[in-house]
Amino acid sequence: MTLGARTVSPTPSDYFSLPFYHLHFFCQFTRTHILRLARVHLVERKSELGE
Repeated sequence: MTLGARTVSPTPSDYFSLPFYHLHFFCQFTRTHILRLARVHLVERKSELGE
């Protein structure tokens, strides 16, 4: 992103690219978080079955 070079008002492409940029990071974060939760849940289930 080159916002420093331009001092004009943001173009529509800037408005469209920003949400997708944040959405990409949000999806990555959510996916790793869900995987971590699932792993913890599986470990808890295994410990319950083992006892």
